[in-house]
Amino acid sequence: MNREILIKGSLTALSPMTEADQTKFCLWLQSDELRSLIDDPRVPGIEDQMKWFKRVQQSDRTFFSLITIPEGKLVGNCGFVDIDTTKQEATLRITIGNPDYLGKGFGSEAVSLLVHYGFESMSLQRILLKVLSTNTRAIRTYEKAGFVPESEETKAGKTIVAMSLLKTARP
Repeated sequence: MNREILIKGSLTALSPMTEADQTKFCLWLQSDELRSLIDDPRVPGIEDQMKWFKRVQQSDRTFFSLITIPEGKLVGNCGFVDIDTTKQEATLRITIGNPDYLGKGFGSEAVSLLVHYGFESMSLQRILLKVLSTNTRAIRTYEKAGFVPESEETKAGKTIVAMSLLKTARP
């Protein structure tokens, strides 16, 4: 697969998200396990996925497809939402959709690449995220990247941990 690469690591790269990627994203979101990790019980159809794709192209968001190096295999997506240029902050989101690539360092490297992009290319001073307290694999990944817990809130019986990373405090 020949794709444009925006930021490259040793395992993975951030590539422009395409309309063609949405079919794979939609397929991955049929998994109950994945939807539980992202705390979204809805099973999207392709029309829902295409609406999401249009939404992530708006100015308060920037998203990428996550591909493997050197194969160029699509394994997930990541990006920022709630981009606030005045406060110089945004909220990080990442999904490793292909279960064969979970727990193998792809998410850790993608978070690192995304943090670098946010601070260096977007001039962010603070990156936020929210994660379910039960998603310990993701929490370890975020802590490894320098994120620290800020608060917890319980909604519908689920505890959500808010974490952040300041540009001046990154490892």
